[in-house]
Amino acid sequence: MVGGRPIKATATMRRNAEGKIDAVVVNHRPLSAALTFSRLIAESPIGAQSHPDRFYRPEGQTYQDLLDYTDGQNT
Repeated sequence: MVGGRPIKATATMRRNAEGKIDAVVVNHRPLSAALTFSRLIAESPIGAQSHPDRFYRPEGQTYQDLLDYTDGQNT
């Protein structure tokens, strides 16, 4: 659960010639939970130290606006 929303994830890992994992892709579903997760990370200390484009940070949108929007998309 992320922000009270169920979330699912699928991870795909690629190994290099030495057998070591050199790339990871994680897909989150549904979109509303993925956006909520990204927004929560953006607002955390980790997100504050990251590049501004790394996480979902909509201009002028409050966290409640995001929840209201994503709730509307799930109905």
